[in-house]
Amino acid sequence: MIDDTGRVVALGRAIDEGNSAEVVALADTIAQDEDVFTATSRKYRARPGIEAHRAEIHRAEIHRAEAHRALHYGLWLAQVLLAVVFAMTGFIKLTISPADLMQKMPAGLVLPLGLIRFIGFAEVAGAIGLILPSVTRILPVLTPVAAGALALVMALAAILHASRGEIASLAVVLVLGSVAVFIAWGRTTRS
Repeated sequence: MIDDTGRVVALGRAIDEGNSAEVVALADTIAQDEDVFTATSRKYRARPGIEAHRAEIHRAEIHRAEAHRALHYGLWLAQVLLAVVFAMTGFIKLTISPADLMQKMPAGLVLPLGLIRFIGFAEVAGAIGLILPSVTRILPVLTPVAAGALALVMALAAILHASRGEIASLAVVLVLGSVAVFIAWGRTTRS
């Protein structure tokens, strides 16, 4: 009995020589072996334990895909909301007059106007960095960097508000910082 490679070589030689009887005989032998292989693999696939295992794997893959989709939508929602908040607050800090700043922001009494403007610029840049790289898919690695930078800004703001005893402002800052950390984590682990 010739192995599979030998049969294929013999079939090629028979075709080259024009020996049609040998070609038909070798082709039938190869086809019969193929039928035995197919029947054996069908029998293997039909085993109940294998089918149950495959179904379990399929269910796990579906669950993993649904969890992935939920995380994806949650990250996008968090990114958009955080970008809106930081774009608005950053724009206000960039455009507000010094007189209005003294009235509306008690922290403006302790911080120089240049620092307030810089923080506003950082917040607007962070808002752009949360959305633009992910939407355009150009350097999406910048999205978790922007989220991490905003988390750092919020950590520094938390220190400032805690030192001044502004508990209500501290709570808002901690929530915004937590959302920024969530985005940084989610966009880093999903990449």
